[in-house]
Amino acid sequence: MSGNGEQAIETVEKLAATHGLSVAGHLHKPFRPTELENLLRQHALRQDTTVVQQDSGIDFDDDELRRTVERDEFVLHYQPQIDVATSKVVGLEALVRWMHPKRCLTFPDSFLPGIKNLGIFDEFARLIVDLELSEVRRFADKDHRISRLALNVVMDSLRDVGFPDTLVSLAKKHGVPAANVVVEIAGTEIMNEQPPTLDVLTRLRMKNFQLSVHDYETGCVGIQQLRKISATELKIDRAIVQNMLVNDRDRVMAQKIIMIAHELDMMVLAEGVETQEQLEFLGRKGCDYLQGFLFSLPQPPLGMAPCIGSIV
Repeated sequence: MSGNGEQAIETVEKLAATHGLSVAGHLHKPFRPTELENLLRQHALRQDTTVVQQDSGIDFDDDELRRTVERDEFVLHYQPQIDVATSKVVGLEALVRWMHPKRCLTFPDSFLPGIKNLGIFDEFARLIVDLELSEVRRFADKDHRISRLALNVVMDSLRDVGFPDTLVSLAKKHGVPAANVVVEIAGTEIMNEQPPTLDVLTRLRMKNFQLSVHDYETGCVGIQQLRKISATELKIDRAIVQNMLVNDRDRVMAQKIIMIAHELDMMVLAEGVETQEQLEFLGRKGCDYLQGFLFSLPQPPLGMAPCIGSIV
């Protein structure tokens, strides 16, 4: 396309996605060959790390899913979170995977729906949280401080009023302070939720767990809703980070998210950071934490442990 504005390009990219097309990105003309090379290289990196995730359409047998929960065949990979001020690893996001005996590493989009349909999600959730909190002790630094651990939580758990007490029990079991546990939730999923969900979120905060919100509405209504759940952190979506240096709307969005979050006494974490230019821009704008392929791909515990506390 030539001679079209950013909004038209965004519309075309969304249209392409609805037809199952993968868009590597876009460049403004005239562009240098090196710019195209960098764009394609970053796109290839993203494809390499998500290729296994294309198993989302697989239908697993119900008995197979029950057995994998009973046998605890799940593993965790971790991606480091970097403190902008110190350039050190200060936290980890835990990402669950199923080590399938035939399909190897399988992503949650492939098996979570089946686990939910079988009515064994509560058992699965407790199993995973127990594993996450037990492994995080491996990442204690030389002063025996436990790294900040981000756990992705789905709506099923947030509708369970017993979930906060379960999380407290497991944290105590493994000696992990509640204040070091960040519960990650999708903002768009909780905006229209009923009082029981807000009750669970309030209980989590009262028990000193942190709440990080991603995938939220950035308008005034969305931000006002975030105040109701006492969020302690906002995440800047990777789509915004990927485009903020070439798209004025995404650049303004990133800046406003940082500004609003700080005015509401929340921290800000940007995910999907892949270039030094993105790092420097976010650092100048006051972003607190960064996460992305620039620092590390998600890794199993043995690959991640040596990085904790080290300078990037």
